[in-house]
Formats: sequence, C-alpha cells, structure tokens
Amino acid sequence: MSIQELENYFATVKLPENPVKINGYATIEESDVFVAAQLAIITREAETYQKTSAYLRLLEFKQWLENQP
Repeated sequence: MSIQELENYFATVKLPENPVKINGYATIEESDVFVAAQLAIITREAETYQKTSAYLRLLEFKQWLENQP
C-alpha cells in the first residue's frame, strides 16, 4: 500500500474517539495523533517506508478498523 493510499484511507475513515486496544500489547490513546505521527514518519522515510515499524503499525491499525462492526 502506498503512502498516498494510506493518507487517503485515514483521511476518510472515522477514527475512534476513545482509546482502543488493537492487539495484545498495543493501545492507541489518541487515534488522530497516532495516525498523524506514523504518516509523518513514513513520509520522511519515503524511500524505505515499507520497512519501517510506523508502516506496519498503520497497516495493523487499518486492519483493526476494518474489522470493527
């Protein structure tokens, strides 16, 4: 998934307002701040963004959002 696709996705999806536990060890307290920070990291690391943990965290959060009722 490209950086632009992730930016578009997170610009259009409704983010949770409350803290969410996306797996057994990670809780996202402020979704909007989390997304902005992770996007900033992968944008800065554009050449190798798919190898960054920020990219993997965004994909995991995206998957979590898509699995919510």
